[in-house]
Amino acid sequence: MKLTERQQLLAIIVGALIALFVLWHFLLAPQYRQRDQLEREIQEIARSLRARNMLHQEGPLQNQLLEHERRVRQLSEQWEQTADRLAGFPDHHNLTREDVGRIDYKAALFAVRERLRAKANEIDIPLPEALGMADVVTTEEDTRTLMLQLRAAERLADLALDLRIVEIQHIEPLAPIHHAIREDGAPYLEEYPVRMVFHGTMRNIHSLFQAILSRDNVFGFRNFRIDRKPIAEQTDILAIDLVLSSLFFTQDGDQFTEIEEHQPLQRIPW
Repeated sequence: MKLTERQQLLAIIVGALIALFVLWHFLLAPQYRQRDQLEREIQEIARSLRARNMLHQEGPLQNQLLEHERRVRQLSEQWEQTADRLAGFPDHHNLTREDVGRIDYKAALFAVRERLRAKANEIDIPLPEALGMADVVTTEEDTRTLMLQLRAAERLADLALDLRIVEIQHIEPLAPIHHAIREDGAPYLEEYPVRMVFHGTMRNIHSLFQAILSRDNVFGFRNFRIDRKPIAEQTDILAIDLVLSSLFFTQDGDQFTEIEEHQPLQRIPW
């Protein structure tokens, strides 16, 4: 059966309408329904966030981000200033050596002993020459720790000699103390305590407390004891036993903001 041109045109129109219906019903309509559902859910979430004062535009969020970054920089600068104020070792920003050889340590030990002995002899104050540090370094010992213990003992001995302590009987560097945010975290601060036993007057004690609170001689205060009995026949001489710590900051300000992701920056002042 041959269709006329009119019948062919009509068949094409009917076929196109059927195709459009199928396209709408099975493809476009579900997409529109899904879009309407998503719009309703977005509006519901927006109302919920707005009720909780948690809905913000991009502009305020960007301002909050900039304020947060400014605050982080400010805290980093404050940390650096605090570290500079409390650090017990000079030039700690510029000294970043991690490894210390035994030869380096022994040379430093000899130089410190000689310098302090000459200083003590010049003002006629007895001083333990060994400074509580062994001459022999075993393979198990950490020479970096020994170097910092030596510097801590040197600081305290220098301070005692400057204050004209009557007699320094004993100096002993103690085991370092590490401070971290978490037990398994990298340390941000190390203490190097030194025990010193000496004879002095109440004036010496007063001068000592003034000195350790000054900017150039900040120490961490660990222990302090005064013997009630005067020494020998000099009623104004007392026996003092104290432990003071030199502070060593292992984290810079920018590292401290990401302390869990970075290893501590080791610094050796010598």
